[in-house]
Amino acid sequence: MISLANSIINLIKTKNALFLVLVAFLIQIFYLVTLSKIDNPASNTLYFLKGDGFQYINYCENLYNYGTYFEGSEHVINNYNSRMPGMCVLYLPLRLFFDKHTTLTLFVIIQALLAAIASYVLAKSAYKIIKSEFSFYAVFSIYASSLYVANYNHRLYSESLALSAIIFAFYFFIETMESKKTVHVFLMSLFIIWAVFLRPFLAPLIILVGLL
Repeated sequence: MISLANSIINLIKTKNALFLVLVAFLIQIFYLVTLSKIDNPASNTLYFLKGDGFQYINYCENLYNYGTYFEGSEHVINNYNSRMPGMCVLYLPLRLFFDKHTTLTLFVIIQALLAAIASYVLAKSAYKIIKSEFSFYAVFSIYASSLYVANYNHRLYSESLALSAIIFAFYFFIETMESKKTVHVFLMSLFIIWAVFLRPFLAPLIILVGLL
């Protein structure tokens, strides 16, 4: 009976998690459509590509087309190392199956989805630390509805993915401190490394976590 009760509780928690992620995702999609129209009213695309975004995508496109990570064109190579390849982790698997436009569209939708999941994961992290349901829903509501966070989802910069990666790493850090399980250490390390490949200035996190 106790086992059945626990199973029911876990099922309710799982459904609640899925519901909250869905709510956050719908909010992010609303922001995605609205902000892309504001930034680029003449275009029907969900993504907004300018500035650094051109560089990131150019690097990933060249890696896809020529098997070499560089900025420029096939005959004019401008740079090999001005950008880290963190965005290619998501871009390349999509590009293998879709054209560039579809890849970029799916890219920003997945960014929005990861931001939605990060809303729940950050709220769960707050609950683990503070042990308060109010803190859980407060953190979830603030992050899920944050225009500052959502403003990076439609832009092809590295900020959105890096922020989500840091939140996932933080959650697995808490899990590691509680359970000491190898799988949590691995996932924490994986997301930290991805965050560093997206935003190199985060590299000191590797040293900090190692010291802890």
